[in-house]
Amino acid sequence: MIRSFLMGGVLGAAAAIYLNQSNNRAMLMANMGKMTNSMSDMFDTATEKMKEITFEKMTNNMDGNFNDITAGNDDQGMEQIQQIINEDPDVKAESEKILEENDSSITQ
Repeated sequence: MIRSFLMGGVLGAAAAIYLNQSNNRAMLMANMGKMTNSMSDMFDTATEKMKEITFEKMTNNMDGNFNDITAGNDDQGMEQIQQIINEDPDVKAESEKILEENDSSITQ
């Protein structure tokens, strides 16, 4: 980003010198428009690439965490859930309450 800023400053200074020395300002202005479009395209491409990389990292982290939790068979997953429930009395009470609500809604 700093490189782009410095490059823009150098190009601007060169354009100012050229404008002061040149009689062909229309051609320079047209070329500067092309350069501006080119730089804009470059920034858009870089921004999109950064978004893609960030999204890939996020989804890779999510997939890794999900695979860690669900690794092995279903019995291991249920054992892990039961262990978490048994470790915290508040969680255990809440889970029992939910199970009771689900059982009562099924029988109704």
